[in-house]
Amino acid sequence: MSQKNEHWIHTTLNQITEEAIGLVDDTELLPEARLREDLGADSLDLIILAQQIEFKLGIEFDNILLAEIKTIGQLKEKVTELYNEKIGRNGK
Repeated sequence: MSQKNEHWIHTTLNQITEEAIGLVDDTELLPEARLREDLGADSLDLIILAQQIEFKLGIEFDNILLAEIKTIGQLKEKVTELYNEKIGRNGK
């Protein structure tokens, strides 16, 4: 994946996360920030986050998978992996 695509994914994911969890400042989105403990996400926030990831990035991202992800860094890694798989399947 090109750096441009990776940057786009991370920027989009930051926006989605900020909106879903209700954050106002992306400086809180450090890779080690924990979704629930540090950012205050509750179950509904995480469901909205998963739905928005699917809608805006066009990848399947279920709530069970999101339950396994604890930090922003893990979230970005998994979303990037799924996006790369999508590109590979579509031959892009």
